[in-house]
Amino acid sequence: MTENRLLITDNQLPLVSARFVRGLQANLRYWQGLTAVINDDIIRELDPDFPNVVRTVEMGLELAETWRETAVLILQCFFWVEGSGRVPQWRPLVENCLAVMPAPDNWLQFRLLKQLGQLQRIQWDLETAVNTFRQAATIAQTLQNNQAIAEIHMNLCQTFQHQRQYKEAEIAGAEALTRFTESPPRLKATTLQTLGLIAKDQGQYELAATHFQQALTLFHECETFSITDITRTMNALALTHQEQKQFAAALQIYQKVAKLLDHTTKEEDKIRTALNQGSLLYDWGKLVQAENAFRRAEQMLRQQKGLLSLKALTANNLGCILRNQEIWAAAEKQLQKSINFYRQLGDDLMLANAIGNLAKLYLRQGMLDKALCEFDEASQLAAKFPQNAWARSQQADYEAKIAEIRTAD
Repeated sequence: MTENRLLITDNQLPLVSARFVRGLQANLRYWQGLTAVINDDIIRELDPDFPNVVRTVEMGLELAETWRETAVLILQCFFWVEGSGRVPQWRPLVENCLAVMPAPDNWLQFRLLKQLGQLQRIQWDLETAVNTFRQAATIAQTLQNNQAIAEIHMNLCQTFQHQRQYKEAEIAGAEALTRFTESPPRLKATTLQTLGLIAKDQGQYELAATHFQQALTLFHECETFSITDITRTMNALALTHQEQKQFAAALQIYQKVAKLLDHTTKEEDKIRTALNQGSLLYDWGKLVQAENAFRRAEQMLRQQKGLLSLKALTANNLGCILRNQEIWAAAEKQLQKSINFYRQLGDDLMLANAIGNLAKLYLRQGMLDKALCEFDEASQLAAKFPQNAWARSQQADYEAKIAEIRTAD
C-alpha cells in the first residue's frame, strides 16, 4: 500500500518555498482523508506507515501555513494511536502542536487539550491530566459550549476515578450527565460506565451492575458500534461478579470479551482481559489455568511500548503464582519488579498490594522481620484509601498478619 502514498523521507526540512508548502499541505490532506474514519481494519492497513504520519506531523508543525491542517490530522489519529499503543510517540506531538499555535483558535485549542489530557491519563500521569482538563474547561466556558463542558466533566470523572478520588469523580460524572441531555448516547454511556467503576470500587455492587447495564444498552444504541466500549464495560461487569465470588458468571463474560477482541487491534484490552481472567482463575483456585493466562499477557506485553500499569500487574500476578510454587527467587524478582513499576506510577493502592504479596512471600519462608517490615508499609499505604472496599480488606489482612507475627515473637 505504501507505494501509492506520498512519502517524506528526508531528515532535514527543505528550504521553504510556495511549492514546498503546497506539497506539504497536499500530504496532510492526503493523510486526513485516510484517517477520517478509524476502525480496526483501517488501523491494520495504515499501521506500517505510522512513521510516515509522525514525520508529516513533525514537518507540518514547523510552518504556520500548515499548522491548522496538522492539528486536524493529530486529532483524527487519536483512536489509531490509542488502539495501536503508540501514545508515548504521539503525546509529544500534541504538546508541540499546542506550543507552536500560530494564532488564537479556542476551539482547536480545546480539542487538542482534551486529547492531551486523555493521553496523559492513559500514561497514568493523572495529576497532569487533571490540570490539562481544567485548562480545557476554562476554554469551554469561554466558548459557552455546553457539549464541550460536559465532555470535560466526563474526562475529569474518569481521571478522578483513576486517582480513587470518588467524591470528586461522582460530582464530575453527575455534572456531565446533566449536560449530556442532547448528546450522542456514547458519551452518556461512558459516564455511566465510570460511575459504575466508582460504585464497584466502594463495594456498591448492585449500583455498579445497574450502571454497567445502562451503559451497555446505550453503547448498543450508538450508530457506530464500538467493540472497545462494549468490551471494557463487560470487563467491568465481570469484575463486579468476581469481587462477589460469582466466579462462573464472571468467567462466562471474560470468555465472551476475549472472543469479541480476538480479531481486533486492541492489544491493551486483550492484555487486560487476559489478566482479569487469570486473576479470576487464581481466586477460584485454578492455578495452572491462571498462570497460562498471565503468561499470555506477559507475551503480549513484550511487543508493546508503555502500558506500565499492565506490566506492573502482570509481574505482581506472576510473582504470586511463583510464590505458590515455592520458586522463591523468581517470585521475589517478579514482585520487586511490580513494586518498582507501581512506585514509578505513583499508584499507592496497587503498590500496597504488591508489597503485601512480597511480605507474604517472606512470611512463607519464615523471614519474619522482613515480612513485618513489608506488611507495615503495605498497611499504611492501604489506609490512605478508606472509601475503597478492596483497600479496607487489604488493610485488615495486613494488620492481622502483623499481629500474628508479633505474637509469634
